[in-house]
Amino acid sequence: MLAIGFMASIVFYMNRNAHPAACSKAGSLNLYQNDLSLWPSHHRFALILALITGMAIAALRTRSFQYTKTSFRNTSQHLLAGLLMGLRAVIPSGGNDSQ
Repeated sequence: MLAIGFMASIVFYMNRNAHPAACSKAGSLNLYQNDLSLWPSHHRFALILALITGMAIAALRTRSFQYTKTSFRNTSQHLLAGLLMGLRAVIPSGGNDSQ
């Protein structure tokens, strides 16, 4: 898992536009301004998908992934908290990765 994180850090450092925050920002601008030229390229989505797939494979191979059943109330509280954290991250200029 550490190796995957290290490789992802190198990739996102070398290509700052490939970072998930930059990809979501470009997609949001596309939706807000209705300008298809702002839409992120497919290789950016493929890179993020490859990163998530690599993490999932590593977690399954090392048997460090555990699924725990939760209640609807607990899940909705976590989703609301994530939504509020996401809103807090995009309201200031630059999001949460540049402050």
